[in-house]
Formats: sequence, structure tokens, C-alpha cells
Amino acid sequence: MNPYWFFFSYARLDRDPYLKKFYNELVDSVRVNAGGNRGEIGFFDTEDIEPGQEWPAALAAALQTARVFVPVYTPSYFISEFCGREWRVIEERRRAAGERPPVILPVLWVPQDKLPSNLPEAVLDLQYSHEQFGEVYVKEGLRQLMRQSRYLDARRQIIDGLAERIIEIAREHPLPPLPAPPSIKQVPSAFQPPPGAPAPPAPSGPGNVGPRYVQFIFVAGRRNEFELQKLRKKLEYYGGEGGPDWQPYLPELAEEIAILAMGVAASEKLRYEAVPLDESLIRRLDEAERDNKVVAIIADIWTLRLEQYHRFMREYDRRSYQNCVVLIPWNYDEETKLTEETLKQAVELTFVNRCLSRDPNTFIDTIRSPEELRTNLSRALNAARMRIFTVAEVKKKAESGNVIAKSVLQN
Repeated sequence: MNPYWFFFSYARLDRDPYLKKFYNELVDSVRVNAGGNRGEIGFFDTEDIEPGQEWPAALAAALQTARVFVPVYTPSYFISEFCGREWRVIEERRRAAGERPPVILPVLWVPQDKLPSNLPEAVLDLQYSHEQFGEVYVKEGLRQLMRQSRYLDARRQIIDGLAERIIEIAREHPLPPLPAPPSIKQVPSAFQPPPGAPAPPAPSGPGNVGPRYVQFIFVAGRRNEFELQKLRKKLEYYGGEGGPDWQPYLPELAEEIAILAMGVAASEKLRYEAVPLDESLIRRLDEAERDNKVVAIIADIWTLRLEQYHRFMREYDRRSYQNCVVLIPWNYDEETKLTEETLKQAVELTFVNRCLSRDPNTFIDTIRSPEELRTNLSRALNAARMRIFTVAEVKKKAESGNVIAKSVLQN
């Protein structure tokens, strides 16, 4: 079989009918202009990979041989461990080619201003706005153009332009395979620093700091973690990556928590990012407090019964951060109804101090619907921003007005 013309790299959180429609139209356009069988044009993986699993053979082979890499830029893309690993493989193939050929062709799936403000360093040297596609592409993103018939002509022009560019790149810049097929267990994500690397220094000037920035921490276990602990039978809410791919309101809303939350942040004109939940939690929270960033912790009630996640949240609950909010969505499926009292107890044992104070501006539990979550999250983000402004003003007055007398040493 001939190498694929392009490898279609996307976050599983973004998989929907519009994404598949775009892929199919791109395949058709490449086929019309380059010839060949449709099945040899593009590679679109539909398998969900659990942590610890190897890449399926077809995916590994496509990463080894595909001529062009087409990443679909969304907020979810840059927090996806597997997308970062796919990117790393292509980067290694580019380095092996010697001159780092321009075989990566990004697609702007969402409006440019909805991408994270701090894109990973690995992608910073790539141009993705494609100005030749017009202002509507940058302002609306290709997904919006796929959804509305009034953009049909613009959409066709963009897809045909991408197809022509794929063919041109593939013919002018042949990309050699790696000496050996990549192993998912050995390939690190290009979007994260390598294990053991020092944390990047906090910005020292007026950079990415202040209450216009919000960090999301999604407290949700992976599907295999629940399987191992045998805590829950209904596992369709959880994915292989944990956290961002949790879908709290299935079947009412088939939308991952990262998409839902970041949509609220975007509507509030906030810059946003998802940060991992790991042993560095308190350090990250301290840095966010110092940098006056808002932090929103969105926790799954079932996950609070998993020991590691319970411990992380207990450590948070022992501290007081004025810039932080906690929200706990509830989906009253039958299994949750039958376990309601146990789950309430898990919340109380995890957030002991928050449950005692019950401050509706910093701790909001029993959120019963997607609309309630959007409303409460919007209100909580703005309340946190106001607290940050208030604390900053108090500190400013204290520092400038000599309110606190300094001690005088006496002999």
C-alpha cells in the first residue's frame, strides 16, 4: 500500500460529525487532484487508546509513512497526551530528514482567539492562520464554516487550498520513515516538558499573569482506574486520558468537560488553559495565586472516592486560596441515585473545610445540569476575579500607607 498523503491528527474530544465531514471533503479534494484510491489518501484514527496500551498497528504505520501531518488546532488538541505524542513522532521524522521540511500543515478549527494564549513551544514556529483563506477563517474557525451553509463557497475554497498544499508539500519534501516503528510507551508528548525537567520560570513582567487568565483543573479519573477499583459500573462518562475528556452530563449532553468549561471562559473573554492534576498541585496553585490567575477546579463526585484524587483535593482543602473556586457537577443517573448518600459523604470527607463554610462564591456542589454548570461557572469566575482585585487593592494600600508598623530593634 502506498503511503498516505496525509495523517489527520485531532483530539478525541473534538470528534463530531463536522470534523468527519471536513476530513471526508479534504480526502475527496486530494483524490481529485492527485488521483489514487480514496482509502490511500488520508489516515483518520477512530480507536480510543487507553493509557498503557500500544498504538494500533495501522496508526503506528501511518505515523511512520504519511507524507504530510495535518493537526486540527483546538483548545483540546494541546492538552491531549496522544496528540502531543503524534506530533513528537512527526518532529523526529522531520529531524531525520535533515532540513526539517515543512510537512506540518495546521488547520484552525476554532476561532483564533479561542486557542490557548500560551501555545506549546513545539508549535510556535508554525504559521496556522492561512491569511490567503480570508478573515472569516481566522475569526470563525473552520468548524463554524462547516456548520453553516452560507459559508459553503468559502469552505470549498479553503478545503481545496489545503488539498493543493498537501499535494505540493508531499511532492517537494519527501519525508523518510524512522528506523523503527514508534512505541507509544516510549514517545513523550511534544506539548509537555520531559519527565524530571525543571518547571519553566514564572513570568517576571506583565506577561501571562493577572485575572484575565484562568486555569482549569479537571478532577476526573480514567476509565481503567474505575475498572481496577470496581467502584462504578457505568463507565461511558470517562475516557482514556482522564480529566478533560470526562463527560459529566451524558446522555443529555455529549460534550467533554474541557469543551464545556473553556467555552464559558471564552464567552467571558478570559484566556484559559488546562493544567494537569499531579503531585505538583500545591506548587501550581501557589504560582497561580502569586500571578493573580483564576483557578477553577471541576470535580467528579465518583472520582473523589479514588484515593489519589481524594488526597490531592484534601491537600487543596487545607489551604485558603482567594483566586480558586470548586464546582461539583452531579448527573443523577440510576447508579448515582442509588449511591447518593455515599457520594455526598465522599464530598464532605474530601472538602471538609469548604463544606463547613459553604461559601457559594468559592464552593458550589450539586450542579445538576449543563446549563447550571455554565451559569455557576461564569458567576464563580467573575467572583474570583473580583476577589483578586480586592486583595490586590488591600495589599497596595498596606504597602503604601504604612498601616503595618515595622518592628524597631532596641539595644
